[in-house]
Amino acid sequence: MMIDDDLESGDLSTSAFSQEGSGESPAEVDEGQPNHASKIAVQENKAVGRSRFIMLLVLSCAAVGAAVISFVFTVKAEEDDFEAGFRSVVSEVDAVINQNADNMIRAFRQFSVAVTSYAVKTDSTFPMVTIPDFERRVDALKTKDKHD
Repeated sequence: MMIDDDLESGDLSTSAFSQEGSGESPAEVDEGQPNHASKIAVQENKAVGRSRFIMLLVLSCAAVGAAVISFVFTVKAEEDDFEAGFRSVVSEVDAVINQNADNMIRAFRQFSVAVTSYAVKTDSTFPMVTIPDFERRVDALKTKDKHD
């Protein structure tokens, strides 16, 4: 057997294993067809290429997954910050509107008390009450409304 002869002689090349039972010399095998070691090398190169592709695919999926997860959490945090700021501004605007409304109601009450007091003092009945400088007092109310 050829392998046993090669083992005894110390020749452990891959060509000795690929020629087992073929009855051909090493020169004939190398010239005609790729030997077994070449086939294994091609298969290993293909396997390495596939493993590189799979590793690239796994790393790409991991990167995309990490990006999507961080985007979702970042968007949620941004929305929460925006909503908190919006609520703060809305509450300030609401407070100012309520304060202005209260000021206007107080001013109209004071004006109506002044008109009623004048009507009672002059013994006039509604609608026959004539207030001196009525237009100027109403303009003062309008101006107060614009400034508040």
